[in-house]
Amino acid sequence: MRREEILLAESIQTTLDEAHQAVLRLHDCQESATIDSIDEDTTQQEAQELLAFYIEKLYRDTGILAERLGLPIFASEINSERSRNLSKFSNNNYTHHDIVPHVPHLVRVRGHFESLRAMTDVMSTTAHDVLKTMLLNTGKLISQRNLDPKSEASVRNEMMEFLRIAFDDVRKDVPIQKPFKTYRADIGVPALRAVAEYKYVTSEIEMKACLDGIYADMKGYGQDDAWRNFYAVFYMTGPFFRQEEVEHEFALVNADVNWIPIVVQGPGSR
Repeated sequence: MRREEILLAESIQTTLDEAHQAVLRLHDCQESATIDSIDEDTTQQEAQELLAFYIEKLYRDTGILAERLGLPIFASEINSERSRNLSKFSNNNYTHHDIVPHVPHLVRVRGHFESLRAMTDVMSTTAHDVLKTMLLNTGKLISQRNLDPKSEASVRNEMMEFLRIAFDDVRKDVPIQKPFKTYRADIGVPALRAVAEYKYVTSEIEMKACLDGIYADMKGYGQDDAWRNFYAVFYMTGPFFRQEEVEHEFALVNADVNWIPIVVQGPGSR
C-alpha cells in the first residue's frame, strides 16, 4: 500500500466527522422548526443538502479506496449502491434509540469504510513498526560496518543507505516550508508522513543542547500536513542516558505526542 491509500483513508475519516456535524446541524434545524416557519425556513433544506453532499462524497471516496486496495467486487457494490440512492442520501428519521436523526445511508457507508480501514490501519502500522525498528538498530548498523562516525551527518548518511532497503521514497534534508523560514529535517519517508531527526551526543552535558534542538524542531516542523510522525533519534557514543530517562524528559516538558524519542548507542567521537 502506498501513501495515496493512507491519505485517502484519512480524508474519508475527516469527511465522516464533517457528516456527523451536518447531522447535528440538521437536528438543530428540525428541533427549532415550527408549523408556521417550516415553509419559509431554508436552513433545514440547506442542512439536508450539505449532509447529502458529504454522504455522496463518502460513497465515491470509499469506492475508490476499495479499488486501490484491490477489491473490485466490493468497489462495484459500493458504487452501485451510490448510483441507486443519490436522491435519498439525506433521508433520516428518529427512533426510540436515537437522540439525533438516524441516517441509514450514512450508517451503511460508514460500515463499508470500517471494513477497508482495518486494512489501511494494519498496513500503515506495520510500515511504521519497520521504520522504528530500523532506527532503533542505528548503533548496531554503525558497529557492524566498523565505522567511527565523527558527526551527526555521518550517522545520518549511513542510515539513509540502510533505510533505502525498505523505503524507496526515503529522502534527506527534507524541506518543511513555513511562512518566514524553510526548515530541513534530516530524513523523511513521505509515504508514512514520517521524519527522523538525528542528534549526535558525545557527553552528558551535550545532551541538553541536543534536547533543546529537538524542542526547537518540534515548533518548526509542526502544523505541516505532509509530516505527522516524528522520531527524535539520540545517537550516543557512550551510555549517558537510558531510553526511560529521555522519555521522562519528554513528558516533563509536555513534548508533542507525535514525537517519539529513540535512544541508541554506537561507536564514534568528535
